[in-house]
Amino acid sequence: MEKLFFLLLGMIYSLSVPVSIFAQHTAGPFEEVNPIPDRKAVVYIYRVSTYAIAIHYKINAIDKPVINSPLGVNTYMVFIAEPGTLQLWAYMGSHKENLDLDVVAGKSYFVEGSVVSDALVSMPHLNLVSEEKALKKIRKCKRLVD
Repeated sequence: MEKLFFLLLGMIYSLSVPVSIFAQHTAGPFEEVNPIPDRKAVVYIYRVSTYAIAIHYKINAIDKPVINSPLGVNTYMVFIAEPGTLQLWAYMGSHKENLDLDVVAGKSYFVEGSVVSDALVSMPHLNLVSEEKALKKIRKCKRLVD
């Protein structure tokens, strides 16, 4: 019964929030960065799931935002990374999700963002996925720009 209450409360909230606060600036459909900049790697961060559609969250690489726009459904962002360990983290309110990548120059990496929930809390989630799996999904996305 408690889960049903929170589900209904979440639905009512998402329907009552003005759509304009979720407006995002996009620059068109997915395009691979080609060529990859010299001695760098490319990290694509995307989200396609329509679960928790009203929930958007910011993505940081190391200690800076990848871009100022939050990651929403059917969007992606690009981060040009230095080789070595890269710490990505997503945050929403007081909830934070970390993902560490060992980045190699000349390679592309695909990170899928999603939302996980329990009865009380929704949190961002980041997962490294294969290029093959990611390309099937990311083609549905539009690139976020500042």
